[in-house]
Amino acid sequence: MTDKQTRSPSDKKGRQRHEKPTRVNKMIMETLLDTIPNPVFYKDREGRYQGCNLAFAEQILGLPKSSIIGCTLFDLPQAIPGHLAELYARQDATMFEDAGTQFFESEVQCADGIRRHFFFNKATFMDTSGQPAGIVGVMLDITERKHAEAALRKSEERFRRFFEDVSLGIFQSTEDGVIMNVNPAFAQMFGYATPLDLLAAVGNEAVALYADPRDRRRIIRLVTTSKAPIKIETRFRRRDGSSFTGDFHAWKVKDRENRFLYLEGFIDDITERKQFEESLRESENRLRFLSSKLLVAQEEERRRISLELHDDLGQDLAAL
Repeated sequence: MTDKQTRSPSDKKGRQRHEKPTRVNKMIMETLLDTIPNPVFYKDREGRYQGCNLAFAEQILGLPKSSIIGCTLFDLPQAIPGHLAELYARQDATMFEDAGTQFFESEVQCADGIRRHFFFNKATFMDTSGQPAGIVGVMLDITERKHAEAALRKSEERFRRFFEDVSLGIFQSTEDGVIMNVNPAFAQMFGYATPLDLLAAVGNEAVALYADPRDRRRIIRLVTTSKAPIKIETRFRRRDGSSFTGDFHAWKVKDRENRFLYLEGFIDDITERKQFEESLRESENRLRFLSSKLLVAQEEERRRISLELHDDLGQDLAAL
């Protein structure tokens, strides 16, 4: 008699009791996997898919799970192009050679035909003898993050061009006078060829840029106590010791906890405008002076003509 024929009813019942929890556990695991929004898959050492969740089947491959299980990368050409299948197979082989984990980003053409960026986290799992038995992988859609990073890079590039090309002198400094960053216009405004030259020469002595050191202390008090940006005219000192007038704008930069981090702002060199305004005031003063002299001269001329007319008329009347 065979082993099967000699098994007692109690053996069959024991096997059934053992298989039932296994099936239940498998159903629970599949249910849990299907509730995960990230695509998940696992393969055996030969590269055959042993399981996956709905997100992987529907979003990535666009196939029912039953059509995926038992297939290799090369068995699904309608979902995985040949060049990608070869790439993924090489990556899997590398993992079996050096068991562990892999982290990488890759662009994937999804079932809807749209190429999206995914972050892959793959790891090998072991058999009872401690040898790599297969690979489990989790995919995280980072398309929005990649788009945000691209938009941020564009924004940073626009800001960099503005920062470097604008004629206003832009700066960042700490409250105690350490200059953190300046743009080329700021350096040239103070007589330095480059921002690095200014930072090397001035360092943590921002007060050296003021014609009157007391002005910086006054400005710091205004900035730290004001809720809005401040605007004030200030005299500054160039590298050669000459001074100029700057239209100074500054505000506080804070962190998420509303703590003061540093001072930021810009300076507009208004020396030529101030000189023009001074010249205009002098011209107006000269014009007022000349106007007053002209009025005096006109008044004197009227009196002289009046006297002459009076005298001539008196003589004529006397003669008559």
